[in-house]
Amino acid sequence: MSFSVQIEQNGRLIFERSQARLAPNSELQMLYETWSDKFVTLRHLRGWEIDEALPTNSSVKDDRDACLDLVRRTEASLKNWLIEGGNEHWRTVREELKSQFKIYSHEFYLVIKTNDKLLWKLPWYAWDLLEQYPDVGIGFMLPDFQAPSGGAIAHHERVRILSILGNDRGLNLSPDREAIQGLTNTEPHFLDKPSARSLIEAIRDKRGWDILFFAGHSESLGDRGRIYINERESLEVYEFKNALQAARDRGLKLAIFNSCQGLALANELASLKIPAIVVMKEAVPDRVAQRFLKEFLTEYSSGKLLQTAVRKAQEALEAEGKELPGATWLPIVCQHSGQFTPRWQDLLSTRRYRYPKWRSRRILRKLKTAAIASLLVSLGVITIRSFGWLQPLEMWAYDRALPLRLAEDPDDRIVLVTITDDDLERLNEGESISDATTLKILQKVNQYKPLVIGLNIYRDLESSPGRSELEKYFQESNKNILGVCHFEDSDNYTGSQPPPGLDPKRLTFTNFKPDSDGVIRRHLLNITQNGSKNSCTSSNSLSFQLARWYLWQKNKKIDRNNHNDSVILWGDTEIQLLPLDRAIGSYQIHDGKGSQILLNYRAGDPFIEKINLEQLFNEKNINIFSNKIVIIGYLSEKIKQEFHDLTPYGEWPSLLIHAHKTSQLLSAVENRRPLLYFMPPFFEHLYIYLLSLISAIFVKFFKSKIIKQMKISLVVLFLMISYVLSLNFGLWLPFIPALFSVLATLMYLKYSKK
Repeated sequence: MSFSVQIEQNGRLIFERSQARLAPNSELQMLYETWSDKFVTLRHLRGWEIDEALPTNSSVKDDRDACLDLVRRTEASLKNWLIEGGNEHWRTVREELKSQFKIYSHEFYLVIKTNDKLLWKLPWYAWDLLEQYPDVGIGFMLPDFQAPSGGAIAHHERVRILSILGNDRGLNLSPDREAIQGLTNTEPHFLDKPSARSLIEAIRDKRGWDILFFAGHSESLGDRGRIYINERESLEVYEFKNALQAARDRGLKLAIFNSCQGLALANELASLKIPAIVVMKEAVPDRVAQRFLKEFLTEYSSGKLLQTAVRKAQEALEAEGKELPGATWLPIVCQHSGQFTPRWQDLLSTRRYRYPKWRSRRILRKLKTAAIASLLVSLGVITIRSFGWLQPLEMWAYDRALPLRLAEDPDDRIVLVTITDDDLERLNEGESISDATTLKILQKVNQYKPLVIGLNIYRDLESSPGRSELEKYFQESNKNILGVCHFEDSDNYTGSQPPPGLDPKRLTFTNFKPDSDGVIRRHLLNITQNGSKNSCTSSNSLSFQLARWYLWQKNKKIDRNNHNDSVILWGDTEIQLLPLDRAIGSYQIHDGKGSQILLNYRAGDPFIEKINLEQLFNEKNINIFSNKIVIIGYLSEKIKQEFHDLTPYGEWPSLLIHAHKTSQLLSAVENRRPLLYFMPPFFEHLYIYLLSLISAIFVKFFKSKIIKQMKISLVVLFLMISYVLSLNFGLWLPFIPALFSVLATLMYLKYSKK
C-alpha cells in the first residue's frame, strides 16, 4: 500500500516523502476488524450510543478479555510492520523520519496522506518511533485535499463556538455542555435538539463561528455521514453543505464531531474545505466521548498544537482501557496540508488564518493607553533627573553594581612596591620612611631596569636623614623616576611640596576628583594650574604620566592637535573627555575642572604582583621589575587617614587607586578595553521611555495571575541584569531613572481608570 508522509511545523511543510510504500498486511486488517466487532459487543456497559437491538450472547468479562487480547496483538503487529515495512524502501523512509525528528525537536506534527481508510484507523501511536516523541501528534488527509483559498475574516474577541446537542437517546450530553461552558475567552451558543431549519440558520450566522461542535448520535453510510439532530430528524452532510461553506467563508476553522463513526463525516467536511476536523473512528461509549472532550479542550485551550492536544486526550482515555480496551484508538484529526491547523490563540481576533488581528479597537486602545502613560511618566522622571535629584541614588546603584562585574585578568604591566605597617615598625622611622630609605628603595628597584618608577611618597619634610643624597640622586641620574606633589584645591587639602631636586618635568600631582559623597568615580588626567599660591605646579596626574611614559616607549604617542579639545588621540585610540560645561549621564551636577574621564576600575584582583620592603631588601634576585611600571607607596593602617580614599569598592589606599587609573589608560590604548561612557542624552531618554512602554504593554496584554504577581520582580531583575552586563562593556545605563519610570508607569496603570 502506498501513501505520503509529511512533517509540518507552524503550517509549513518541512519534510515530505511521497509514495512511501508498506507491504500489504492482511493479518493486521483482520485483527483491527475483529477488535472493532468485539469492541461493540461491550455494549453491556452503560452509555453506548449504538443500536440497542444488537445481540448479547457473551459475558462482559469474556468480551473484555478477548478485546484486550486483540488490542495487544494489533499494536504488536503494527509496531513490527512499521519497523520493517516488508521492504527496503520503507526502512529508508523510516530512517529519514528519525533524522528529521531529531532536527525538529518540538512543535511539529506528522501527516499521513492516503485514501486507504485502514491506515486512518490503525493505532499509529503504538509505533516505536512516535513513542519516543510524546508531543508529536498525527493528522490524516486525503490526497485530493485542497487548501482553502484566501483567508477567513473574523472580528471576534472571544472564540465563538456553535454547540449542537442532538438526539440524546441513551446519552448524557450535560458533561459536554459543561466542558464547553468552562472554557475562558469563549462565546458558546447551544442548540438543543434543533430542527433542521434552525440548525442551518444558526450555522449561516453572519458573525461567523470559530468552532462547530456536535454531540449526539451519528453514523457512516458508506461514504456518507449522517447526524441525528432530534428524535424525528437527521441530516446528511450533503443536506447542509451550503451552510457549512458559508460558515467556512466567515471564519470556521475547526469542526468537532464527538459522536460515532465519524470517518465519513470527516471525508465530506474535508471536501468542503473545512480546515481541521476531529471525529471518532468507530462507535464510541458515551463516557469515552465525555472524557475525551474534556481532556482535549483542556490541552487545546492551554496552547498545544491541535494534533498534540488530540494525542494527549487519547492518552488520558487509557483510564477507560481496563473496561474498554482500545478506547484510545478512537479520536482522529483530519486536516489540510501545508496550511493552517489552528491553535487556540489563532481563534481569537483573527483576520487571516493564524495571524492575530492587531488592528482591533481594543488592542489599539490598550496600546494607546500604554504609550501615553509611559510618555507622561518618563517625561516627569527625566525632568526630575535634570535637577540632579536622582544623582545620589544613581551613584549608590552604580557602586553596588560595579563589584558584580565579571572578573578580569590581572594587569602584569604594573608592579607595586608597598610599605606596610610591619615595614614601618621594622625600620623604626615613625609614620613615614626617611629619604635615606627612599633612596635605598629607588636604587634597589632600578637595578632591575623598570621602564618607569612612580614614587607616590611625599618628600616635603623639613629634615630627613639622607636628604642631600636623595636630592643628588634625583639631579644626576635616573630620569625614569616620577615624583609627586599635591596642589591645594579645597579647604580640606593643604597640599604638599615637590620632592627636593626633582626635575619639574618629572613632577606629577596625586589629586583625585571625589564626588560630593567623597567617592572617587572620575579620573582626573591633567589640569591647568592658575595662580602662584600652589607650590605644586604640575599639570599632569601620576597615572597619566606613568601611562604616557610607558606607551611612548611602545611608540604610542599622544596627539592633542586633533581640532577637538574634548578628545585625546593616543596612538590610534580616542579618549573622550567628560564635558566641562553641561550635565552628562548620571552626572547632572559635577565639577568640570580639568581633563576628566570616568574611572573604570579593573574588576577582580588586578595587581597580584606586589612586593613589600622586607622582600625587596632581602631577596637577592627580583625579576618582576624589568620593563614594567613600578609604583611605590604606602599600604599602612597607621597613616590611613592621609593615604586612604573612598571608592565604589570601599576604602582603599591611594596607591591602589593610582594603579587602577594607570591600568585603565594602558588597557584602553593597548588592549582596546572600553572606557566608561554614557549614551547621548536623546538615547538615554529614549531608553527610559522604551523600558517604561514595554513594561506597560507587558502588563496590559498579559493577564495571567502569576505574571501579575511577578511583573515588578521580573522588570527589576531585567533592569539589574542589563545594568551590570552593560558595565562590563563600558556602558553606564540610566538604571535608577529607568526603574523609577517603569515602577511609576505600573502604579499609574494599576490605579487609573481602565
